[in-house]
Amino acid sequence: MPDRYKQVSNIGDNIIRMRGERDFLKVRQIAIARTINRLHKRLNKTEDEEERRAIRDMIRSSLFISSELRDYVNNFNGELERFKKGLISLKSISKQPEAFQVMANYIYEDTDYTIKNLLQARHYYDRMVSVLYNSIREDSTGTQTTDDEY
Repeated sequence: MPDRYKQVSNIGDNIIRMRGERDFLKVRQIAIARTINRLHKRLNKTEDEEERRAIRDMIRSSLFISSELRDYVNNFNGELERFKKGLISLKSISKQPEAFQVMANYIYEDTDYTIKNLLQARHYYDRMVSVLYNSIREDSTGTQTTDDEY
C-alpha cells in the first residue's frame, strides 16, 4: 500500500514540475512581447528604409515565434488536464492493485516524457529570445545600443 502512495506522489511531483516549466515558457512569452515592443519603438525612430525593412522582418519573426510559443503552451495546458483526469481514473481503480500499478506506471512515464519535452522547448525558446534580444541591441552600424534608447 505505501508503494501506491509513493507512485501517486511521484506523479504529483512531476505535474508540479510541469507547471513550473510551463511558467518558465510564459516568462519567455513576456520577453518576446517586450522585444516586439522595443522593435516597434525602434521602427518608429528610424528613417533609413533598409533598416526599417530589417526591423519589420524581425517583428514578423518575433510574432511568429510568439504565436508558436502561445500554441505550445495552450496545447500543454490540455496535457495537464489529461494528467489530472488520469489521476482521477487512477484513484477509481485503487482497489485493483494490478490495474493500479499498470496505470500508475504509464502516467508516471508519460509525465516524465512530457517534462523532457518541456525542457527541450524551454531551451529552444531561450535561444530564440536571446537571438531576438541581441538582434535589437545592435544598431545598423553593428555597435551595441543601450536599453535607454528603447
